[in-house]
Amino acid sequence: MALIGKIRKNFWMVLILLAMALASFILMDVMGSRKGRGSVFNQTSVGEIAGHKIDYKEFEKTERALYSGSNDVYGRRQMLWNYLIEKALVEKQADALGLGVSLDELKELQFGNNLSSVVQNNFRDPNTGQVNRQTLLQVKQSLETGKDMAPEFRNFWAEQEKQIIKTALQDKINNLVTKAMIVPKWQAEVVNQLNNDKLTMEFVRVTYDKVPDADVKLTDEDYKNFMAKSPLKYTNTEETRLIDYAAFSVLPTAGDSARIKETLMALKAEFKTTTNDSLFSATNGGGLSPSYGKVDDLTGTLKDSLPAMGVGSVVGPFVEGSNYVLAKLVDKRVLPDSVKARHILRRASDPAGVAKAQKTIDSLKILLTSGAARFDSLAIKNSEDTGSAIKGGDLGTFPQGAMVKPFDDVCFITGSKGNYYSVTTQFGVHLIEIMDQKYEYKNPKYKIALIPAAIVPAQETQDAAYDKVSGILAKLKTVDDLKKAAEANPEIKIQTSRPLKANDFGLPGFQPGETSRSIIKWAFDNDANDMSPVMYSFQDDVNFYTKNFIIAGVKAVNEPGLWSVEEAKASLEMQVKNWKKAEILKAKIKSTDLGQIAAEFGTNVDTASVSFAGGFIESIQVSEPKVVGKAFGMDSGKTSGPIEGTTGVFVVKVVEKVTAVPENSNLAMIKSGIIQGARSGAGYRLWEALKKKHQPEDYRSKFF
Repeated sequence: MALIGKIRKNFWMVLILLAMALASFILMDVMGSRKGRGSVFNQTSVGEIAGHKIDYKEFEKTERALYSGSNDVYGRRQMLWNYLIEKALVEKQADALGLGVSLDELKELQFGNNLSSVVQNNFRDPNTGQVNRQTLLQVKQSLETGKDMAPEFRNFWAEQEKQIIKTALQDKINNLVTKAMIVPKWQAEVVNQLNNDKLTMEFVRVTYDKVPDADVKLTDEDYKNFMAKSPLKYTNTEETRLIDYAAFSVLPTAGDSARIKETLMALKAEFKTTTNDSLFSATNGGGLSPSYGKVDDLTGTLKDSLPAMGVGSVVGPFVEGSNYVLAKLVDKRVLPDSVKARHILRRASDPAGVAKAQKTIDSLKILLTSGAARFDSLAIKNSEDTGSAIKGGDLGTFPQGAMVKPFDDVCFITGSKGNYYSVTTQFGVHLIEIMDQKYEYKNPKYKIALIPAAIVPAQETQDAAYDKVSGILAKLKTVDDLKKAAEANPEIKIQTSRPLKANDFGLPGFQPGETSRSIIKWAFDNDANDMSPVMYSFQDDVNFYTKNFIIAGVKAVNEPGLWSVEEAKASLEMQVKNWKKAEILKAKIKSTDLGQIAAEFGTNVDTASVSFAGGFIESIQVSEPKVVGKAFGMDSGKTSGPIEGTTGVFVVKVVEKVTAVPENSNLAMIKSGIIQGARSGAGYRLWEALKKKHQPEDYRSKFF
């Protein structure tokens, strides 16, 4: 009773202790996941390299600041990972070398005449291809005053500043490396000699398709022996998984197609009579073509129908790709193919500015029409398009679509040669003179309004497919069960993935993204032969219906080291098969008579002139460095044995070798070419080598 009394007295304390014990039990279970892969609860970093930890919160913060505008979540995370790994290496090397970026240097890279490539990319005007200095100036003023800057943009600018510093430091380190690279005279002389050595050879190529695939039975030992030739090439530095999966496409039924066609048919009469083609087509999921086009640029029903159609007539519904389409001919006319024009621009960005610019343009137009001034003189003095102003406003000759739409419409549709036109665009108000219009295409061009309707499965069709695949999955417990089901049901076609890493986010054959990532994450939490109890679905990115159901299981777990046979089978089947075919062909080729070999295998004797440096055989348009190298090692008049090449087995006869004594007059040019080639890729090779040396630890799969 005493014990019970104590419990009653301390009832709430007991409850708290029990709750804490339960919570500890749950946490222990979560943190020690069933496969021992760890948990985010004991992990604060998404990765580590060279002693630098990449904090999870910092990773998220940077992602929000730099990539919030991207819908490709996994793609942007991969880019961010690469950036942060490289940034850590750059900072480590910069510290060791005593390099930095001063405040004055940073300001110059942000706002000066020597803008960082980061700023250039982020602030480039898509219409002009140039940095928008006006926007950059506004940013500078906001930073200095602390006004009119949203927190999101301030975060973006802070992260951009880190990017700028990283890029500047990286450029400095790259320059240190590239400036230290030299080409000795002997190297240039060797290259010069190789460039001048020529060889004429006759050869027979027996391509690998001369051996039927059915005659090649690959064994596990074949894959092992093939990989043993280049073990470094086929070695994993981290664990991988192979996934067996079956995909089931969800296709529209005949009934689905008929209903979609009927929907468009119901619009046809109204489409024909509407007076606002742009609004009507847009309201019904279509649109008006932005410009006039040639009938030759079209295909199918529309191409065949347009020439005979009158303006305002409608054709369809007809099938175009995966859509039913209604098409209305809005207009047709003969238009110039190119226009020569000049202009005067008065910039404006708001209604008041446009009104002011328009007054200036109107006054200039009066001067021109009255003959009181010349266009080129007025452009030099008044145009705010500095690029064309110095040329008297001359824009040269340009095709349709080269200019922004209002400008383009005046030049190609509404305007005529020799006249002046005023038009407002996003750049301001223009005064245009059409100097010439060239008509090389004499036939009419067409403006069309289209209303498409995607031929997609109805929800009932998607539901029926779901039920069907669910029924298949319910009977499967292992990958072996999946294989047996595929043998009994030809509808089930098993595919095997390439070797997948823990942080991969793309399943071969399907778009990268959340579903692919979910399958891969599941695979890395389970063992070989495990079958996922979950059915996965892929959505159509355009029409937003379920287009595929996937069932998947773990085919194999591959530890770091030389590829397993299963990995090799998933990735190297063709290479190993050609290797075995090469052995078969080499055993069959007994003669050294090229004509006899060609006759035996139904091919030809070819002739080629090759250089040692190139390795390219022009007569068959392939690069075969092994074959060319072997030929240069032979004497004139000699015939080789069978040589295993990239595209087949070769037998070569050297007809003539010319070992020239080259002039040394172009050694300077050769040295320059060698050094440029070496320097162009030096930066990339440097950072890849550092990554390899420091081997980043990647924990992203525990978070994403």
